[in-house]
Amino acid sequence: LKRIWIQRSTMGVVMWMLWLPLLLTSAEEAEYKRDFAEFDINKDNLIDFQEFRLHVRGELDEVHLRRLLVDMDKDQSGTISMDEYLSYALSM
Repeated sequence: LKRIWIQRSTMGVVMWMLWLPLLLTSAEEAEYKRDFAEFDINKDNLIDFQEFRLHVRGELDEVHLRRLLVDMDKDQSGTISMDEYLSYALSM
């Protein structure tokens, strides 16, 4: 799979998600969306640190958890959007 790159410009961070449909089958996309929805406890279409921590409780210590979130949070908003989640998952 190709990595989905982030381009920084004067207009902000632009995610090149146009290629996403070419990389995923509809079943794979549906599975990623279900996974994201499980993490998104308050259903605001974002995953914050608390939601992520609750979902992976005991699997990662806080240092590794924060490092993972920083890696996923390409726009540095402090939350993970669906686009960031998919981009990270496809880069693995």
